[in-house]
Amino acid sequence: MERVEEARSYWESGRAMEAGRILYDQLPVKKRPLWAVGILEACLPLIPPVAEFEHVRALGHDRSRWREAHDAFSAVRALTLQNDKLPDSSELYGWMLVLTENTAKVIYNGSEEQAPFDHDAVWAVLACARGVVDAANQHDLEEEVWEAAVTMPR
Repeated sequence: MERVEEARSYWESGRAMEAGRILYDQLPVKKRPLWAVGILEACLPLIPPVAEFEHVRALGHDRSRWREAHDAFSAVRALTLQNDKLPDSSELYGWMLVLTENTAKVIYNGSEEQAPFDHDAVWAVLACARGVVDAANQHDLEEEVWEAAVTMPR
């Protein structure tokens, strides 16, 4: 991918949304869901399994089911709304929720079905991953997420 160094500079300076925009916009539409899933998969081992997260991950790997990601987004969004009401919710879990929501958006948009999510909303995948990395405070994870972000999906 072109402009990787520019995106890396944004990533390291805390402007991950800009980094996500640069990387995401260079990807062919049909590769974008796998790109987002790769980033999600780099982060999933940080928390105990969540069925809704695993469902989004599985949908991303099955192109014939991408249109189901709209409902998967809604299921994750319901968890987010529940989590927002908790006074002592985990910052890491909160970031995982929004990362998974945005991954579901990317997957659904890849289906090219009616009523796609806003294009710019999905630039947030990498910004949410940055939030996960910062909340987890694990340097190795930062490199793993970055590698997922700059690796062209097959």
